[in-house]
Amino acid sequence: MIDSDDLPLNVSRETLQNNSQMKVIKKKILGKVLDMIKNLMDNDSDYLTFYKEYGKSLKMGILENQVPPKTIKKIMTFL
Repeated sequence: MIDSDDLPLNVSRETLQNNSQMKVIKKKILGKVLDMIKNLMDNDSDYLTFYKEYGKSLKMGILENQVPPKTIKKIMTFL
C-alpha cells in the first residue's frame, strides 16, 4: 500500500500515466523491491524459491527496459 497526498482524487488511467508523482513512486518502489531481492540473495534456498516463482517477470523487465540493466544484472540467475 502506498499513501501519497499529492495524487489526485479523481483517478483515471490517463491522469495517473501523466502524473509526475507516479513516476517518483514507481522509482521508489523499484528501488525497494530490488533491495529486498538483494537481501534474499543472502539465503540461497529463499532466493531460489523466489526466483522460480518470479524469474520470468525479472527477465521480462530486462526485455522491456523497465529496470536499468546494470541494476538487474546483479540479481539475475538463469536456471
